Amino acid sequence: MKKRFKSVSLIVAMLVLSLVFGSVAPLAAPAEASARPTINGQAVDTRRIGAQRGRGGVELALASSLRTALQHASVSAVVEITPGSMLVRHGSRELFILADSRTAFLTTGIGTASPSTRNVTLTALPRTVAARDLFVPFADVVRHLGGSFTSARVATVRNDAPDAAFDFTAAGQQRNVVTTGVYQDAARMIGRGATFPNSLYGSAFAGTDLAAPANPWLERYFFSSQDLSSGLNPEARVGYNRITVGGATTLDTIPAGGATSGSGMGVDSVRLRLADFGGTDMISQVPAAVLEAFPAIPTAKGGVAVIFNLVDRNGVRITNLNLTADVIARIFLGQISHWNDAALVRLNPRVALPATPIQVNWRPDVSGTTEIFTAYLAAASRVWRDTLTTEQETTVDMEGPGATSIFTPGVGGWTAALLADRTRTQAPASTDGGSALRGRVAAAENSIGFVSFGDVTGRNVTTAPVGPFGIARVQNRAGIFTLPLISNVYAAGIGHGNVLRHPVNSANPGAYPITGLTWILVERDPGVAKPIGDSVQVATLNDNLILAQPALTGTDLEAAVQRNAIVADFVDWAVVEGFGDAEARRLHMAPLTPTMKREVARLLGTIRVN
Repeated sequence: MKKRFKSVSLIVAMLVLSLVFGSVAPLAAPAEASARPTINGQAVDTRRIGAQRGRGGVELALASSLRTALQHASVSAVVEITPGSMLVRHGSRELFILADSRTAFLTTGIGTASPSTRNVTLTALPRTVAARDLFVPFADVVRHLGGSFTSARVATVRNDAPDAAFDFTAAGQQRNVVTTGVYQDAARMIGRGATFPNSLYGSAFAGTDLAAPANPWLERYFFSSQDLSSGLNPEARVGYNRITVGGATTLDTIPAGGATSGSGMGVDSVRLRLADFGGTDMISQVPAAVLEAFPAIPTAKGGVAVIFNLVDRNGVRITNLNLTADVIARIFLGQISHWNDAALVRLNPRVALPATPIQVNWRPDVSGTTEIFTAYLAAASRVWRDTLTTEQETTVDMEGPGATSIFTPGVGGWTAALLADRTRTQAPASTDGGSALRGRVAAAENSIGFVSFGDVTGRNVTTAPVGPFGIARVQNRAGIFTLPLISNVYAAGIGHGNVLRHPVNSANPGAYPITGLTWILVERDPGVAKPIGDSVQVATLNDNLILAQPALTGTDLEAAVQRNAIVADFVDWAVVEGFGDAEARRLHMAPLTPTMKREVARLLGTIRVN
């Protein structure tokens, strides 16, 4: 009996001791946690993730609270937050963090002649809480900004003023691209093609103000090169689609009856040597042999927005609309014909959808935007694949005896003509381009269409849409409804290895699914003859053929090679070195990831420049 009592007493004593020590340990951790972490004395709201009984885990900081601390005078950082990302610029560093991605992007050397961007791995996954508040790893932000910790929760980040921007216009700092021959101080660079990246390449010199160029990406490069900076010399110009060079506009170089823009025109113009580079977002229709002679070099990423003009049953304009790949496919296939269809109602239970017919709009020209849109549907929608993969097709301009299929339905690359033939959409207006389609949607209630997000400029879509149409939230592979914001478009490129495919339907949880690349095509070697080939631009040339191009020789070859050097240097400056990244973001496009930039550098090395 005594032995049993001693055993019970021992057990009781052990329980008491465990309670005593157990009460102390848990209290210690909450006592530490109760003190908010600080940066230079400024408190930051945090949440501990993965903690066990008050211990361990990772400290995540509320992005908005972190912004307040980092923008304090003692740090002077610039912080931009969207629902899916956080961008911090501090001194010569820039840290770009995406929700739901352990991969962040750190740029160093900002303001110098050679900034560098690399992938960094975060210790914890940034998270969005309540679809609103972004939490990011506290220690990672401090570390990548060059800060330090005096204790686990007390951080110091020195106050680094932004480095003075590297001034290429100053003596000895300009880029030296062309130094001999007729192109010395009188060089040109003409681009033709896609409207998707038109805001990037733009039209040079809307005015004559050299200090305030109308299009910073391309024109700032113009000013940065000592070979292209000859004041207002009409021969020394760079531009896209509408630029005047030597008294003739690029529009004059297009055959009669040809389209004035679009991806197909970009491909055809450079192959006809009517332009120094061709801008295109359309890759599936370009035969492999053409890409061998005219390499496609990616320059940026952009989202294709699904826009709609809709008023609900109560006469109130609808600004928020959720869509899935299958629902979008059924709308464009004519299987969903009214806005109050049960499938749309299930996705939008709080929206009073009207019982009105849906008016569908699309691009009539050969469009890279159409390719991105249909490539997404082919990748993400079983309905689209089951309906459109039962037959082989060729593009309209490739039909005829001996024609071969250059793409497979269900993979992507559908032209407007094929889309119209197999859907119940209305006949489009005759005007080409994304801006025209946007205008058609804006002018007609109950309509829907798709345009590049660059064509929806001047609006901050993190708030209520402005204007007569809204932008749909499209469900990605993770089940999240996303907008084509820069952060979501950037996320679509993470882990995307093939630079000749659009990064549609990305598995990244933060990705916008209808994301495409835009490319520059340039002739690899003008000294090599090119055979006759088919045009990719419908109805541009009477015989739908590209004429054979002979090998250039003598001064013609020298001039063409020097223009190649300008194009290659421009892409290296804007894309690889990253001087165009900030401008791309300003124009609602996303820069390439570091992995893609390395591939761009490799491709540039294959172009003949001397």
